[in-house]
Amino acid sequence: MKFFGFHITKALTNKFTPHAMVPWFFGKNWASSQDMTSLLNAYKSWVYVCASRNAATFAATPLRLFVAKPKSSTKLLAPTRSISKKHSLYLRSNPKIASLPQVVKAVEIEEITEHPAIDLMHNVNPFMNQSDLLELSDLYEELTGNSFWYIVKNALGVPAEIWPLPPDRVRIIPDPKLFIKEYRFFTSLSSFQRGGTQFEIDEIVHFKFPNPTDMYYGASPLQAVSDSYNINQNMNTFENALFTNNARPEGLWTTEQELDGSDTKRLTKMLSEMYQGVFNAGKSGLLSHGLKYTPLNFSPRELGFMKGREWTKKEIYEAYDTPSGLFSEKANRANAEASQYVYAKYCIQPRHRRFEEKLNEQLAPMFDEKLFFAFDNVVPADRELQLREDTELAKASIKSIDEIRLTREMEPLPDGAGAVPYIGQGFIPITAAQFGMPAQEEVEEPKEVDEEKMVQELSNEIVEQLLRQVS
Repeated sequence: MKFFGFHITKALTNKFTPHAMVPWFFGKNWASSQDMTSLLNAYKSWVYVCASRNAATFAATPLRLFVAKPKSSTKLLAPTRSISKKHSLYLRSNPKIASLPQVVKAVEIEEITEHPAIDLMHNVNPFMNQSDLLELSDLYEELTGNSFWYIVKNALGVPAEIWPLPPDRVRIIPDPKLFIKEYRFFTSLSSFQRGGTQFEIDEIVHFKFPNPTDMYYGASPLQAVSDSYNINQNMNTFENALFTNNARPEGLWTTEQELDGSDTKRLTKMLSEMYQGVFNAGKSGLLSHGLKYTPLNFSPRELGFMKGREWTKKEIYEAYDTPSGLFSEKANRANAEASQYVYAKYCIQPRHRRFEEKLNEQLAPMFDEKLFFAFDNVVPADRELQLREDTELAKASIKSIDEIRLTREMEPLPDGAGAVPYIGQGFIPITAAQFGMPAQEEVEEPKEVDEEKMVQELSNEIVEQLLRQVS
């Protein structure tokens, strides 16, 4: 059954055909890109490692509430505190924040310390806190590409509670004019043919990953690598079954005698009791009816396929933007720091910015048009790169010393010594070069001494003194 592009059925099992090949060639389709329930059930193995790591890192970054003040003298009812110039520069460098109308017109940005919106995010509902909400919301997106919040409002129309809804139970009802008519929530998979609970558009906040094939629902990294996940899961199932009950027979039992039903059942039971399970490995036995044992071996193709486990892991890691070097036991400190920088910049930060944009589009305006949410900067500073950039910008007279010190949260130099850019290798203030350096006093260069002439003059002076004494 299809409902707005989604199959409301569990993943189907491919029909098994008896064959000597390994069972994963006819394995189960564990995760289907068209079945959200199967995607949620795929929260295991390498998918669990990557998705849970992303969700935990996503939720661990502080989420703050800010107010954009059109004038410095604007008085606010809520308590606020000033933010550092570095933090202000970071917020304004975020295109999702800088493009907000209230930020474009703002003269000053301050952090709000007490507000009902902050209380709502800290006490989401009677059973969840902020960490629970953020981690579960991102986890839903990592697995299905979609996360839905049901906003419960009080009598004044202000949000009072947030309830995250399982994405496989939510359906978007399209509208030819409004694009979305409503949302419907179904308490169970078996209730899709009934009406479900209806929600208005302003009661649901829909977070989603981009999906080029569907304008209503998002697409998760798992959907992109569902084949790799299925292969990995079938390998795990096969190996587990191999230890449990020899899923692939080590050989075939044959006989030239005809066996009736009772003989077949008896021999099957006997073989299972004698050889099935890891504790019966290596046992010998004696069987009737002239049974002969013919061993079976893996073909080179089957053995080569078993080596594909590492490739499935790598593909899943790549889909989730999780650098394997960050968690490799062979990684040194430099590699780990570089991997951490890449992970934060290209995996977590884009997720933060999509999330911020949706919060500021739908949730923040329910309280005040001047408010907006923003995560702290999750990207660690690259000290070596920042030092090189600051040095080159200072040499090129693009930044002053005080501007560089400001980005590092340092006080300006005294007496305005670092207020203007410097030029030259000696770091001469650019103002001195522009208006001329003060003239230096001329110093006479020492003259060359004529030693022979000096000795002669000294001798003549001594002779004159002796003559005066004699006379």
